[in-house]
Amino acid sequence: MTTRGSRRAARHGRGGPGPEIVAAALVVALYTILLVVGLPTFADGGVAEPSDEVNAASSPTSPVATPDPLRADVVAILEVDRRLLDIRDELQRLLGNKPFRASEVVTVLRRVSTAVPLGLERATRLSLDPRTQVVGSQLEIIYADAGAKADEALDLAISSNAAYREAAVAIVDLFVDLPTIDVALLAAIGPSSGGSPVPSAEALPSSSPSTEATAAPSLEPSPVASPGASGSPAPTRSPNEMLRNPGFDLGLSPWTLFLRDADDRATTRADLPIVATGTASLRVDISSISSTPDGVRIGQSNLDIEANTRYAVRVVVQSTVERSVRLRVVGPNQEIYGVRVATAGPSASSVEFGFIAIADDPSAGVWIDIAGPLPGTVWLDEASFAPVAPG
Repeated sequence: MTTRGSRRAARHGRGGPGPEIVAAALVVALYTILLVVGLPTFADGGVAEPSDEVNAASSPTSPVATPDPLRADVVAILEVDRRLLDIRDELQRLLGNKPFRASEVVTVLRRVSTAVPLGLERATRLSLDPRTQVVGSQLEIIYADAGAKADEALDLAISSNAAYREAAVAIVDLFVDLPTIDVALLAAIGPSSGGSPVPSAEALPSSSPSTEATAAPSLEPSPVASPGASGSPAPTRSPNEMLRNPGFDLGLSPWTLFLRDADDRATTRADLPIVATGTASLRVDISSISSTPDGVRIGQSNLDIEANTRYAVRVVVQSTVERSVRLRVVGPNQEIYGVRVATAGPSASSVEFGFIAIADDPSAGVWIDIAGPLPGTVWLDEASFAPVAPG
């Protein structure tokens, strides 16, 4: 008779195993199943209760973090752009050589042909994402044009100096916007996932520049912890320095502060130096700043540069919050002669680059662009713009 039949017989008073026997049989069956299947045990022999954490992890309805493919594409493109900016620097150097030799440019153009395809497919994917549609489309054009110009030049004879020079100049011009695009890409994968649009023309904003006394400032205690010089880079000043007040020892003047938008708010004053050189740094307190690569800009113009001369540009920067800082040298119509983008943070770091002037310019300018959108304090110290001796 089955177990079900035994229970039915018991209910009607017929013979069969009693409740104690049935219960014992069930215990034996359950124990057998446990021996076969197995359960984790503690050291004292007790059976481990499944924890809420394990249950949550194994639940099919638990959220599982998935990587953002946009971030992977942006990181890869930033590396491609870093290579292309290095190529741009090298081409500028070769364009300044006298005599110009196409044979020296060939190797560099081959690097263009190798690097561009690494970013082209990713740029296409960025152009389809609403967060990066604009910069993705820009990168598609830049990569495609640069690859085409490099391939066209490489098909020519090495003796075609004029054609190789033309290709090198064209590629230098094509890559000039890469730092601005990179800032926008970083914003797209940052805390505000929506990112920020790439700024359009580099026209000077209409905001009136602020002024500051030229007398040596007295350093007052500040509510934000002032930076210290220990452990910071200590650059030496060039004897051919072209900037006026390069170390900000006299405060802001003759530098100029520009605010891009009407809602941007920033003030400047002297503070303790962040490097061992000099007596002060320029402190920029930002209470409001837009989501652009140059919401706050500090610059100095009317610098006379000479064609075929190499220049070194530098500024030491420190920030209470991590943000992008862009250092640029521009012409009278805001055409870019050289640019570098870096990340500033709580430790002092030097942003620097070199470039070769292709033409004479009596009114070049050096600009330090501070990116949004976070308010905070930025210190600038030991800026430099000076020609570099040949060799």
